[in-house]
Amino acid sequence: MPEIQVKGMRCQHCLTAVSKALETLAGVEEVSVDMEKGLARWKDKDPACPLPVEKAQDAVRMAGFEV
Repeated sequence: MPEIQVKGMRCQHCLTAVSKALETLAGVEEVSVDMEKGLARWKDKDPACPLPVEKAQDAVRMAGFEV
């Protein structure tokens, strides 16, 4: 699973916001966010056409977090 480092998550609301930001992206099948480690991971629906990491980073930034 691809992953990105996310800074600024401090509560359940933060975790949910990051998850939703990634879940809404086309091509994402599953999202896992670890608040303690500051990591967000996702599974691509089609491994042959993976989500660019930059798109995931942009979505998380738009949700108000630093990557």
